[in-house]
Amino acid sequence: MNTMTIEEAKELFFEHKCSSDILAKENSNKYQEYKNSNISAEMEKSWREERLLEYYNNDILSINKNDNNTSGMNLWALFHQMYELHINILNKESLDIIINTFEKINEHLDHKGRIIVIETMLGNGSEGFKGSIFDKVLSFKGVDEAIKLNDELAEILDNDMDSYYDYEDDLEFRNRLCTLKCERYQVELLNNK
Repeated sequence: MNTMTIEEAKELFFEHKCSSDILAKENSNKYQEYKNSNISAEMEKSWREERLLEYYNNDILSINKNDNNTSGMNLWALFHQMYELHINILNKESLDIIINTFEKINEHLDHKGRIIVIETMLGNGSEGFKGSIFDKVLSFKGVDEAIKLNDELAEILDNDMDSYYDYEDDLEFRNRLCTLKCERYQVELLNNK
């Protein structure tokens, strides 16, 4: 029965986006070694927290407010990775990091990157409100903060709607879908007041 050291397991876990499921799909032999090393769920969660903080401290906080050379493509992809970590950590600290990250990168995203990030925050259709960031804000910060964030996203979507003339047609459609979700979630949030 092959095992690995804690440091080897951690490195492998980080290489596979802090997901043992991805590791299992991509490398079943290494996954078996990883599994044989008896890495606890608590250890994986602490590694995810560490990784999220690394992304925030090393990548997000290094963005210069006046830097227009930041690649929006890299930022939305990084945000998505960070959001996935947050979903698997699910505590107030990780939520604060996600909200602060969005505020920090928003002005550096192009329209397409911004809509991708907002789609990530609004969650996928199958989970509805429970899959959105608003459900997490409601749980950890209260209804007023959730409503405030919803209003901010709706305003960003509204402001971007006027700027799609030189982009793909589907951005306007995607914006409208996000706007409808924000409106639907606003009703749900107000019902929690």
